[in-house]
Amino acid sequence: GGVGGGGEKESGDGRADAQALIYPCICNSDGWLDEEESGFWRADVATAQVRSLHSAKERVVAGPCFVRPPPTFLVASTSDDVCPPELDTAPFVEAAERAGANVHYLLGDFGGHGFGLRRFWAEPCVAWMRSLGFGAAGAGERGVSELKEAEAVAVAAAAAACGG
Repeated sequence: GGVGGGGEKESGDGRADAQALIYPCICNSDGWLDEEESGFWRADVATAQVRSLHSAKERVVAGPCFVRPPPTFLVASTSDDVCPPELDTAPFVEAAERAGANVHYLLGDFGGHGFGLRRFWAEPCVAWMRSLGFGAAGAGERGVSELKEAEAVAVAAAAAACGG
């Protein structure tokens, strides 16, 4: 789980063509760099990777600098007390949908945080990825190309508005 749990097809621009976020921690907390509050499981918050995520967090949490993500498949459990969906996943889903992103969201009582790889979400995720053209040579390329162009415009607009 967590931010950046997605896969990437070869597209040449470095942005993922789609991502799957399973029990993600995408909160708008100010505690990203605090060991006690951080959602970075077993990660040293002083690392360059965590600091890099923190410096750009306004682009992944709901708000005026939010950047439309690539097509996103999310799974969250109402029993997750580490990353409660109402604080983590739901605001991201709402912001992504408002930004026009392709979002597939499974929410239910699936157990606590870390419920793992399970058929109830893995099979729909595979079907969703195939619908985007993953797994079939040349399938979906036109749609991916159109998404990439729209995403590039959205990223540029957010960067300009947020001083980046």
